[in-house]
Amino acid sequence: DPMETDELFEDTESQPKRPRLDNQQRGTQLGVPITPVAVDDELDGNVDDDVNDTYNLEVMIPEGLSDSARAKILKAKEDYDVAKQALEPLVLERQTITGRLQKTRDALRELKKKMKEFRKVHKTDTEGLEKKLTEVLKEVNVEIQRYHGGSLNGKDIKKVMDNALFIFEEFAKILVVGKRPGCTLSKAEIEAKCGEYKTAFLLWDGAFSYARKINPTADDIAMYERFVKAAVKQHSKLCSITHKVHLMF
Repeated sequence: DPMETDELFEDTESQPKRPRLDNQQRGTQLGVPITPVAVDDELDGNVDDDVNDTYNLEVMIPEGLSDSARAKILKAKEDYDVAKQALEPLVLERQTITGRLQKTRDALRELKKKMKEFRKVHKTDTEGLEKKLTEVLKEVNVEIQRYHGGSLNGKDIKKVMDNALFIFEEFAKILVVGKRPGCTLSKAEIEAKCGEYKTAFLLWDGAFSYARKINPTADDIAMYERFVKAAVKQHSKLCSITHKVHLMF
């Protein structure tokens, strides 16, 4: 009955005035106290009222309401609960998407940082030593991977091993001719240093060739051990021993 509803909520002055509610604590237009209560949807022990926490409604129906008004209020609460239940899968999907998006942003931020560091160290110079050394690598299809901070990935390292003789002999020629002012290394010392790297790559190439053998013989195993020991000894002269190197023992 419309008249009954009008009369029921006409005398609102007799009820104590409630404080203005913010967006997270909204009441209804009917004057019935309906208080949103935050729910810990994240299951982290905190109800922090962020985008990942939703709300349940606690409805307190004043005494004296007519049956029709009470029924409307309860129906509205029931509709809310149904809508909230239907929303739950979307909330979970939103959380999943948000998590993935954050991981992507973190990865992009790290990539930009590495790119910046790469550009800082590897300045563009069409006539510089680095440009000439890179051209040698390109001749054997080796690519400098910027997302690795200028390092080589596994496939490119294998190409270097396969072409170590050519690469490091060319490196020596370029470094001797393009020796910068202030460099104290002699021609023989530059050639010797390139020779040390060439030896390390050749020894590792031999070790991996025996490691890849199927059903190796006793002689194969013995040769593998000889190559690995020699490769690790040479490796330690030039750079640190990583866990991958230890796995070869």
